[in-house]
Formats: sequence, C-alpha cells, structure tokens
Amino acid sequence: MKVRYLVGVLVLLNSMVFASQFDEEDTFDAKDVVPGRFVEGPNHKVASVAKNNGLQNSYIVETEYGHFDAGGVIGLKIGIREADAMAYLGNLSKSTVFVEALKNAGVDSVKSVVSVFKMPVETIKSLPSGFKKLVKGYVKDTKRGLGATKRFFIGSDEIDPKEFRKLNYLMADSDREWAAKLNVDPYSANMTLRKAISNMSVVQFIGGLPVDFAIPMKYGIAVGVFEGIADEIYAQDAAALEKTNRRCLSRSGIKKVGTFFKAAYMTPTMHTMFCSAAGRLQGVANLQMFADQLVQSESFEESRFLLSTLGLLVWHHNELGELKSLLADGGLPYAETADAGLTLMLPGDYVMWTEDVASQIDQLTGTAAEAGLEPKSIWILGDVSKMARSELVTRKWRIHDRTNDMQVERIYFSGSVEQQISE
Repeated sequence: MKVRYLVGVLVLLNSMVFASQFDEEDTFDAKDVVPGRFVEGPNHKVASVAKNNGLQNSYIVETEYGHFDAGGVIGLKIGIREADAMAYLGNLSKSTVFVEALKNAGVDSVKSVVSVFKMPVETIKSLPSGFKKLVKGYVKDTKRGLGATKRFFIGSDEIDPKEFRKLNYLMADSDREWAAKLNVDPYSANMTLRKAISNMSVVQFIGGLPVDFAIPMKYGIAVGVFEGIADEIYAQDAAALEKTNRRCLSRSGIKKVGTFFKAAYMTPTMHTMFCSAAGRLQGVANLQMFADQLVQSESFEESRFLLSTLGLLVWHHNELGELKSLLADGGLPYAETADAGLTLMLPGDYVMWTEDVASQIDQLTGTAAEAGLEPKSIWILGDVSKMARSELVTRKWRIHDRTNDMQVERIYFSGSVEQQISE
C-alpha cells in the first residue's frame, strides 16, 4: 500500500510540472463554438458571448419572452425547444380557435381570466356568479386549492427551491397534457414557460380549448430522456411518480430515499431519469455515491450535468463495455470498467485546461496509477482545447470527442445524451 501511495504522489508531483500553464480565454463568440443551426432560429437567438467554466460553455438564449441561461449544448437544445414552445403558445393565443374558446366562456382575453386568480379572496367572492363558478370549477378540477392556484399565477419567475417543489406537486393534469403536446419537460425550471402552459390550461377548462395541436419544432429535443420515461412523466402526477421512483430506488439499494426526493435542485423528471438509469446499471457498484452527489447539487444546471454524465455511463455500460463501479473521490464522477480500466464521461461541449480541470484530471491520473487501472479513457460530448488535448495525451488519456469519434459526433448533433442511449 505504501508503494502504491508513493507512486500516486509522484504522479501528482510530476503532473504539477505539466500543469504550469492553462488556457486563459474563458469567453468566446457563440458563433465560433455553436453549430450554426443552433445559433439563431425563428424564435430565438443565442447571445454573442459564451462563457466557459472549464468543462462546458454557458449560453444565453434570447427570446421575445425573456432571456434564459443554458448550460452546454444539452441545455442549449432544451432552451431552444422551450423558446419554440413559448412562441407557439403565444401565436395560439391570437388564433381563431383560441379567441372562440374565450368567447364561448364569455371572456374577452386570457388576461381577464388569469387576473381573476390573482385577486384577493374577498374580491373573488364579490365577482359575478359566473366568474365565481369558473374559479371554483377550475380549483376543483386541478385539485390545487384557491391559495395554491393564486400562488402559482402570481409567483415570481425566480425560483425558490421549496416553493418550486410545491408547485410541481400541484401541477394540473391538463398542464402535463400541454407539455406532452409541446414535447417539453412538464417540470421545467423555466417558469415563464410553465405559466404560459398553465394559462392555456385555464382557457382549456373554461372554453373547451382542445389540446390537439401538433407543432413542428426543428431544433428541439424530446424529454423522453431514457427508455419509457416520457410515458411516465406525462401520465403520472408528481406524487405518483415519487411512489414509483421510491420503489425503484429501494430495488437499487439506494439509502436515504427521503432526502433524495427533498433535494433542492431535483425535479420529478430528474428523479425519474436517475431511477431509469439505476435500473439499467444493475450490477454496477456504488450507485449510492451518485445519488448523494445529486442531493448535494447547488443548481439545476449542476444536476442536469450530473444526470447527463450518468446517461453517458449507461451508454458505455450497455453499448461500449461493462462498468464495474461508479466512483467520484470528491470530484468528477468516473467509472472503473469491468476490464480494469478507468473511464471519465463528460457531457460538456468544450473542455478547457483550467487549473480546476487540471487538478481533477491529475487526481484521477494518480488514482489510476495507484490502483493499476489502464487504459484511461475520457469521453467528451463536444470538443477540447488544443492545450487540454496536449495535456491529456501527455498523461496517457485516450480522448474520444466529436472530432475523432463518430458515435460522440452523432450524439452531439442529433439530440440529447439520453435520447441516443434509448435508441
């Protein structure tokens, strides 16, 4: 053990010499790092400046409904999909069928309807009987309660994790129906989209607006992130999903299940993604580590990054070579393969050689040397900087990215990590 420890120390000391220089540029022109078809579309434009944290770029998706942050190419595609969905709902609200649905209910605009739910309770009581019937009927239909319904419509677009979790468990069935037709995540953290969908649910309720509109959205990705998950998240409410997922976690040997479902930056969709992955990693040790990392996540973007990493690990296990164990050592998740190798899966679209990235790679290089894990493979959904490529090769990592691996290129351009896994 002492010999292995010394080997690891020597590797780390040597690597400190290698890492004397780092990539300095951390901002890019989005046009230089994003495929042209994603930079601008009929309903969005990506802001010119993209920032990089060492593992992936961060973009701003500009729409007429607001500007939205997107992490990496996966987050960008989701953001574009949601921009298209919001534009569709905006156009639908001006359509003949929509206007007729309002007229059937004796209402002049959706704003008039939504404004009712924003009124104080005493004011609602003084409204004409037709409106009071509308409010009571909608509250009964959605099982939200008047207070909860008001809280949703007047809530801020900024997300408070506790409030956000409550809203997920109060989602109306019709909201999920609309999300399914729009092919977006019903539990998205984009509250502008969520409110637009909820407005449609109100109009559907009061005016019989049918949810049967097909919308072609070229740039979007489906939320059927793992095999069978779309049916689950659209067909079941959050409480039912939790029951299903609790059984799944129990079968997978995950402990502290209650804590997992109370994690601040996880959604019912994310819970279901993890459970689906766990079911496809049967026999792979240390799933608990991954669950614990998700519980400790400090943002929805971080949770999405970790889940995309897990998706790539599932892909490796089922398509490229079986995994033995998932590991982290306090940093990036990685896996020991069944043939005694080490594999690191990164869903980032552009990896740079920063001090933090160098430190984590050096730690993994030392771990591999100490444990005798060879070969060391790194799979990157996007591309790597010239310096990062050189430093990784120096440390004898095998690099698979979209410039040299057709499988990775296909995932990068065709859709989300999870879509490709389920094909």
